[in-house]
Amino acid sequence: MSGIAAYGPEGETRVFNDNVFDYIELSPLMCAIVDTPQFQRLRYIKQMGMAYFVWPGASHNRFEHCLGTAHLSGLMVEHLQKHQPELGITARDISCVKIAGLCHDLGHGPFSHIWDNQFMPLAQPHGGWTHEHQSEIMLDGLIAENNVPLPPADVAFVKDLIAGEVKHTKVHSPPEKSFLFEIVANKRNSLDVDKWDYIARDLLATGDRGDWSALRLVQSARVIDGEICYNLRDVHTVFNLYQTRYRMYGIYNHKTRKALECMVVDALLAADPYMHLSRRVEDPKSYLHLTDDILLEIERSDDPRLKEAQSILRRIRVRELYRLTDTVHLPYGARLKIKSIFTAENVVKEAQNFVEAHPLAQELCNEHILMDITPLHWGMKDKNPFDTIKFYRGKDNIQESFHLGPLDKTLIFPQVFAEVMVRAYAKDKKYAETVQAAFNALVNRSLADLLA
Repeated sequence: MSGIAAYGPEGETRVFNDNVFDYIELSPLMCAIVDTPQFQRLRYIKQMGMAYFVWPGASHNRFEHCLGTAHLSGLMVEHLQKHQPELGITARDISCVKIAGLCHDLGHGPFSHIWDNQFMPLAQPHGGWTHEHQSEIMLDGLIAENNVPLPPADVAFVKDLIAGEVKHTKVHSPPEKSFLFEIVANKRNSLDVDKWDYIARDLLATGDRGDWSALRLVQSARVIDGEICYNLRDVHTVFNLYQTRYRMYGIYNHKTRKALECMVVDALLAADPYMHLSRRVEDPKSYLHLTDDILLEIERSDDPRLKEAQSILRRIRVRELYRLTDTVHLPYGARLKIKSIFTAENVVKEAQNFVEAHPLAQELCNEHILMDITPLHWGMKDKNPFDTIKFYRGKDNIQESFHLGPLDKTLIFPQVFAEVMVRAYAKDKKYAETVQAAFNALVNRSLADLLA
């Protein structure tokens, strides 16, 4: 690897054929990263988790998404360098931004967010594990074990670019350019190339190309006062992006996909005491082999202690899924109350009022019920993301930026940007009607307090 130039033109590039962006070109240094076990692991982690069981075309993986994010990262930073040479963007800046896009998801667990957001918080409720931190661990291992010629200062810079903020070095000397931290992970307004890629890729995989263009936003981008801003003429493109992201919640939270994901989580939790799955995050070498194949590992095992986990996975194979009973959408501001009210225990208590109409209420217990509480938003929780985006007025005034005024945006604009979706599932379909009646009664009993 010593012959690879970190930032220069030496060595051969490789071109990947991508179904979203056609051809993606990677530098020799980026290829050195791709050709490692740590990065190749991403081939075996599906981007959309169990969505593949609902949309057969949604079989794409984190490997493809990371290539796409690296591609968009490069397009963005190179566009800014070309059109604003006064920014002083260097070859090192470009290389590190691209590598950040390439490596930002190294730490994802099996089935992506199923592992990250559902399994690990239950398996290690006080552990504080995050896939972002795991990405840093995996990146360190990738660099050290494969002799990738990336200096320590650049590794720290890449980690900060992935995080979207300076964390690993107290003071960069000289200070890194602030706008570079908005490309891969934009903490200011959630408008970044990571989301641009996964939205475009997920839409295509599920049969919908959407009505916005990541490439148009790249061409529109301009740095003013240290922030990435966009041409006012592209305000509808930005609006459509946020709207499309929200619309994707219909796919990400499809009732069958959610049932499948919750069943996978239950299977992993049942297997964890014997297979020590959640403890594998502590060892990068063990984590290297922790992919979507974990389900097959459970299924093929002869260990009798895995009978419960295997039974749940068999139900997935034969389509005996948890049954959705009902859904309600509630105010985002009441989310803490929502979590305390809508529990399996409270549904069971409510069911005791319906024993005459639903005799099965007598035997209903917490283990028969799954409560799914999911925040839905435009990317900035309950905030209007447009309050944090700046625009400029075309070619005639490219040095001044501004927030949208009331006459700069469509009048058909949402007044609320976040909500909470609450669902009740019956793990056994025979309890579905009983759970539905109890859940609806709990909703009616709590509604006035939640809407207050």
